[in-house]
Amino acid sequence: MKSALSAILLNRMGDTLFVICLAFMLNLFHAVDFYTIELLTPHTDTFILNLLAIMLLIAATAKSAQLGLHG
Repeated sequence: MKSALSAILLNRMGDTLFVICLAFMLNLFHAVDFYTIELLTPHTDTFILNLLAIMLLIAATAKSAQLGLHG
Protein backbone atom coordinates (compact mmCIF):
# COMPACT_ATOMS: atom_id res chain seq x y z
CA MET A 1 0.00 0.00 0.00
CA LYS A 2 2.87 2.34 0.83
CA SER A 3 4.54 1.71 -2.54
CA ALA A 4 1.28 2.28 -4.42
CA LEU A 5 0.76 5.60 -2.67
CA SER A 6 4.34 6.61 -3.46
CA ALA A 7 3.86 5.72 -7.13
CA ILE A 8 0.62 7.70 -7.34
CA LEU A 9 2.19 10.74 -5.71
CA LEU A 10 5.24 10.64 -7.97
CA ASN A 11 3.04 10.31 -11.06
CA ARG A 12 0.95 13.29 -9.94
CA MET A 13 4.12 15.31 -9.34
CA GLY A 14 5.31 14.47 -12.86
CA ASP A 15 1.91 15.37 -14.32
CA THR A 16 1.84 18.66 -12.45
CA LEU A 17 5.33 19.68 -13.56
CA PHE A 18 4.52 18.72 -17.15
CA VAL A 19 1.31 20.80 -17.16
CA ILE A 20 3.12 23.76 -15.57
CA CYS A 21 5.86 23.52 -18.19
CA LEU A 22 3.33 23.36 -21.05
CA ALA A 23 1.43 26.33 -19.64
CA PHE A 24 4.68 28.27 -19.29
CA MET A 25 5.59 27.44 -22.92
CA LEU A 26 2.16 28.51 -24.14
CA ASN A 27 2.42 31.75 -22.22
CA LEU A 28 5.95 32.50 -23.38
CA PHE A 29 6.06 31.17 -26.95
CA HIS A 30 2.34 30.81 -27.81
CA ALA A 31 3.15 27.28 -29.01
CA VAL A 32 4.13 23.89 -27.64
CA ASP A 33 5.86 22.40 -30.67
CA PHE A 34 9.62 22.22 -30.46
CA TYR A 35 10.23 23.63 -33.95
CA THR A 36 8.57 26.96 -33.08
CA ILE A 37 10.35 27.07 -29.74
CA GLU A 38 13.66 26.34 -31.49
CA LEU A 39 13.11 29.32 -33.78
CA LEU A 40 12.32 31.61 -30.85
CA THR A 41 15.12 30.51 -28.50
CA PRO A 42 17.74 33.01 -29.73
CA HIS A 43 15.41 35.78 -28.49
CA THR A 44 14.71 34.19 -25.09
CA ASP A 45 16.57 34.44 -21.79
CA THR A 46 18.70 31.37 -21.11
CA PHE A 47 17.49 31.15 -17.51
CA ILE A 48 13.92 30.61 -18.73
CA LEU A 49 15.05 27.99 -21.24
CA ASN A 50 17.04 26.16 -18.56
CA LEU A 51 14.04 26.28 -16.23
CA LEU A 52 11.81 24.76 -18.93
CA ALA A 53 14.35 22.02 -19.63
CA ILE A 54 14.73 21.17 -15.95
CA MET A 55 10.96 21.02 -15.48
CA LEU A 56 10.61 18.66 -18.46
CA LEU A 57 13.48 16.50 -17.21
CA ILE A 58 12.05 16.21 -13.69
CA ALA A 59 8.56 15.53 -15.06
CA ALA A 60 9.84 12.72 -17.28
CA THR A 61 11.94 11.30 -14.44
CA ALA A 62 8.99 11.33 -12.04
CA LYS A 63 6.63 9.74 -14.57
CA SER A 64 8.99 6.87 -15.36
CA ALA A 65 10.27 6.37 -11.76
CA GLN A 66 13.93 6.72 -12.72
CA LEU A 67 16.84 6.43 -10.30
CA GLY A 68 16.41 8.74 -7.35
CA LEU A 69 12.62 8.74 -7.53
CA HIS A 70 11.92 5.01 -7.53
CA GLY A 71 10.57 3.24 -4.49
